[in-house]
Amino acid sequence: KELWDTCPYVNEVIPYDRQAGLPNLHSHLSALLFAKNRLWKKQFDLAIVPRWDADYYYASYVAYLSGAPARLGYRSNAIQSDVFNYDRLYTALLDSNGASRHEVEKNLEMLKALRLEIHKKDQELWLSSEDTAFADAAVKTGNRLAIAYGIGANSEKRVWPLRNFLELTRRLQKELEVSIVVLGGQKEHAPGNAFAGELGDAVINLAGKTSLRQAAAVLKKCWIYVGNDSGLMHMAAAVGISVVEISCHPADGSTGHYN
Repeated sequence: KELWDTCPYVNEVIPYDRQAGLPNLHSHLSALLFAKNRLWKKQFDLAIVPRWDADYYYASYVAYLSGAPARLGYRSNAIQSDVFNYDRLYTALLDSNGASRHEVEKNLEMLKALRLEIHKKDQELWLSSEDTAFADAAVKTGNRLAIAYGIGANSEKRVWPLRNFLELTRRLQKELEVSIVVLGGQKEHAPGNAFAGELGDAVINLAGKTSLRQAAAVLKKCWIYVGNDSGLMHMAAAVGISVVEISCHPADGSTGHYN
């Protein structure tokens, strides 16, 4: 929600908070009440669900219950790792045409299906002046190159060991004058402090100290992002800096796998 609040193309953001998990009676009732209380009075003409992988967050049902007479989504048999068939909830369906293609390309397919002309393909992320001011105050590196480290991830198998980040930094310091900006959530704050304890004032630990948009503003001030497969990695790409993603997925693994 925070990332969409500043989007100039959006009229209103209506959050729907549901924990991921299998559909059950409670999730049906929750979606119905949400639609009744927040969506029906809007009288939407069209609902779009651009998610091409498994619908863990019940978006298909929310679109169906929204009251919109036209509903566009991806065909269930084209969705990676989905165990439920939601096709009957839509009025128009797209095939994913290969899960290995970039998600931005899939979103553009949605627009083309609506017969909209694509004039721009760049990613965007929208910041406020307060977000930019926060980053300016937090990241003061002088003549050093600022490198953002994303040391956390949603699942432990995606987390590169901290000792590897330390070794990488020491190698970089032999070649360049660098400042390391550590970003992440609250659980990465203590590891970030340990990292700073090893490297001293070369590290700016902002893990657990930023909002999502503030983190994006900090990323925009950095030369490059190095880190795990995480939301931060996607935000780094969206603000236009170079990205080195450290992935747990083997190089010879399936390109359609969610990792």
